[in-house]
Amino acid sequence: MPPPARLDGGRTTVIENTPAVGARVILHPRESALQFQTASTAMTASSLTLGEVYLHYLNSGGFFDELELDAYLHGLIPLTREERDCIAGAVNELIDDLLAVGATGRPPRATYSGARLIRGTGRLDLHPRRLVG
Repeated sequence: MPPPARLDGGRTTVIENTPAVGARVILHPRESALQFQTASTAMTASSLTLGEVYLHYLNSGGFFDELELDAYLHGLIPLTREERDCIAGAVNELIDDLLAVGATGRPPRATYSGARLIRGTGRLDLHPRRLVG
């Protein structure tokens, strides 16, 4: 088994024979870092707990356990694009639920894979061209 991949550096990280998916997985560290940071920020700003997000993530088809989710949200382990998008979806749906019952403000959102910074604005394009599903 190769050593754990780091989410920094800007080069593509390849993990061979990842046990969780049983296949070669190619991860893009900058995209991974952007996603875990926005998910973590959105959770903090909305006062969502790890347990709440984990249960919603599992109900949305998530594969990993709570410890792995926590490690990902702290930038310690990389996850596949599908799992990162499942986590982002869980966080964003829980934020939508909070807003539906009267929470105020515009909390930040977790980004999906393919989200990019809009050049010259410092804002995120939250509508990537690629659909997940």
